[in-house]
Amino acid sequence: MAEYAVSLCFDSKGTAQLLRLMCGNFMYENSIRPHLTLGVFNCVYERDALDAFKAAVSRMGRFDIRFTAVGAFRGGCIFCSPASDKPLHDSYRYVYNSFLDMGLPPGADGMYTPLRWIPHAAVAYHLVSDLSDCFNYVKRNFRPFECTVTEAALVRLDPFSELYTVELN
Repeated sequence: MAEYAVSLCFDSKGTAQLLRLMCGNFMYENSIRPHLTLGVFNCVYERDALDAFKAAVSRMGRFDIRFTAVGAFRGGCIFCSPASDKPLHDSYRYVYNSFLDMGLPPGADGMYTPLRWIPHAAVAYHLVSDLSDCFNYVKRNFRPFECTVTEAALVRLDPFSELYTVELN
């Protein structure tokens, strides 16, 4: 069984802002572009993940998002956090419900389930020794910014592979 993620991707302004804040090598080395993950699910068959993804994104559209804060998770993840609003939560709900309707259970130890999901765009991941330096760098250089969510992507995790991307209307 493999894990698949559904992520939101940003316009060039948002992508550039997040790239400017990235530190550590993991995301660069794995060709992971800036994104905000809406959900992670376990699937035996990739086509089931693709069907659930297509059902979810058929209900989604472009929307503006405002990143307002910096934070960190245990395990070496530093992120920018968006303001919570209806378009973001609607997109999350479409993804979560579409995968559950297909009988595909949440992955990532349930971290993307309702009441546990924390919207974020990682700018550093799998940090160990340089966590403090990276966090200080991001905190020092972060300024709140707004951008537009323009795409949704279906990603296979471990190994990372962006499988399918849809431009949102």
